[in-house]
Amino acid sequence: MDRAKQYLAAVDEIQQCYFVNGGVSFIIVISSNLSNFETLVRRHLAENNDVNIYRPLIILDRVKVSLDCCF
Repeated sequence: MDRAKQYLAAVDEIQQCYFVNGGVSFIIVISSNLSNFETLVRRHLAENNDVNIYRPLIILDRVKVSLDCCF
């Protein structure tokens, strides 16, 4: 897992990466255009032996974005 963390942290196209639990290991945020997406997947995910499954999710709209807590 540490090797995967180090690798993903070094990929310039990945803007944010979170190590999580609950069915997936990482959530990766890529803020790039879709024309470069296939290249990124082939280079960093599809050919990577440390990645078993990847599932791209494309954001259609930001409904709410905040880091403020209401506690």
